[in-house]
Amino acid sequence: MTPSVKDAPDTTITGATTASTVSTAASSQPITSRWPPGIEAVVLSGEDGLYVVDASGVRWSQEAEDADQPLTTDTVRGPQIVSGLDGLGVSSNDEFIAYVEDDKEIVVRSIADGTVTQRATVQTEGHTWLRAISSDGVLAALVTVDPQAEGEDAADEVPWSVTVVDLSSGTATVEKTLNDFVRQRIEDGGRCGLTTLKWLPEYKLLVGLSGDPYETYLYDPVADLLEVIPQLDYIWDLAPGGLVLGTSMGDPAEAVLWNARDGSYEPVVLDTAWPNAGHGGVNADGTALVLMVAKSADWNGGHGWQVFGQEASEWQPAGPVAEVDWMYQPPSLLSNDGTNAWTVVSQSTVYNKTVLLSHDFTTGDWGEWFRSEDMQVNLGSFVFAAVVLED
Repeated sequence: MTPSVKDAPDTTITGATTASTVSTAASSQPITSRWPPGIEAVVLSGEDGLYVVDASGVRWSQEAEDADQPLTTDTVRGPQIVSGLDGLGVSSNDEFIAYVEDDKEIVVRSIADGTVTQRATVQTEGHTWLRAISSDGVLAALVTVDPQAEGEDAADEVPWSVTVVDLSSGTATVEKTLNDFVRQRIEDGGRCGLTTLKWLPEYKLLVGLSGDPYETYLYDPVADLLEVIPQLDYIWDLAPGGLVLGTSMGDPAEAVLWNARDGSYEPVVLDTAWPNAGHGGVNADGTALVLMVAKSADWNGGHGWQVFGQEASEWQPAGPVAEVDWMYQPPSLLSNDGTNAWTVVSQSTVYNKTVLLSHDFTTGDWGEWFRSEDMQVNLGSFVFAAVVLED
């Protein structure tokens, strides 16, 4: 694979699909009566297509001509046996979104204004997912499995392969070294599910594997080189600059940050009263992070959200724990000033809808946004493909 541009960090991915689509114009009618402070825009994937929405209304949309339901895909194995190409990817800098048209064409658009920046037809075999798009919107990473094996075997025992597509030229390269490694690991009796596939700076891929053991790898498609990242076990989040938040190997596992640019590793020092961490997010500029923390390993003694900041070569608590006893959803987004955090909560209302949950660490307030009773435009059932924060 020979990339055409070389400078950017890469992607956060949320799976979804669209069918053959038509563009529609923006709407000046606000879709909700209450817009969340600190949020610039959200990307919603629903039964009828994609919608990029801000406080004023729909910026732009890509409506499906023939879509019965949204398909979401967060792992290699899908909910049903299908063939063809589907999926959706959002770049880690929240500038580009990539989706599939007509089961064969990858389209990349600017989230800001809907401009189509890349379009390429891809020939695929089996069941193929668009899993990641680079932060410049040029490279796409696809994952393919055999539909028959997908239906017969456990998810982490089905061999999968990665293909990198340069959308500027339409060139697709099957990544042989990575694919051979996956197949050999399964043939040797191990399990090898795909938990993470994200673009890093300099067109490298972050690859998270489940099984025994869980492992994280750095894959360079240009050099066709696969290297284990010994400091990382499981991945929680990735900042645009290449700062990766996850857990370390070992027992007990610890929250750690690994820098993809220089390979440095920094631990997160938890409060002694809250010594257990479970998932979280890093802010866009990599200066603060937020975690779900708990007093006990069984999570029954109290839990909540807490912000951490960097001190020397460690990450220390930057404030008290925002305790919560009515849900276990971890935070996933943090403002650059570290004062507000958000997460997406599914089925949190009697209407079985997905909402955006926020917490203001300054005031202590919690808020639910995009509730059914607040919606002024009917977009049907939807999931959040991306949440774009204000600068």
